[in-house]
Amino acid sequence: MTLTKKAAKIVFQIGKEHKGEISGSFEIEELKGGVIYKVYHKMITPEKHDPEPEYIKLVFPNKSEIIIPQNVPVKKIEDAFLKSRDVQMVRYEFLSHNYVMLKYLYIFKIGNDYFDLPEKMAKEIVNGTGITLHIYP
Repeated sequence: MTLTKKAAKIVFQIGKEHKGEISGSFEIEELKGGVIYKVYHKMITPEKHDPEPEYIKLVFPNKSEIIIPQNVPVKKIEDAFLKSRDVQMVRYEFLSHNYVMLKYLYIFKIGNDYFDLPEKMAKEIVNGTGITLHIYP
């Protein structure tokens, strides 16, 4: 469902009244295997959003979701390693390229934390550590 401009203003006003922040997904792509890739941005006004993504959400065919924060400092990845050594690397292929000009999305999972990695970094981790790269689907 797409909100009308009037509805977007009402949602934004309610969020401000409750001292909340509102994020919206304006960039939606499809990944191979029926996975939906959504990029969320913080709303500044009903008509304007922060150009820097706040987080990415992957929605799987069974409707389960994972959220991947953006602009994560390397320190957060190091902290995740201190909590867990359970790691996985998954590569998803983009079907369409309306907003994202990448061919692949690399997700690095450490314990319960997810990180979106650039292709070069993901390949260096796989080659340097022996972690198995899972290709979805």
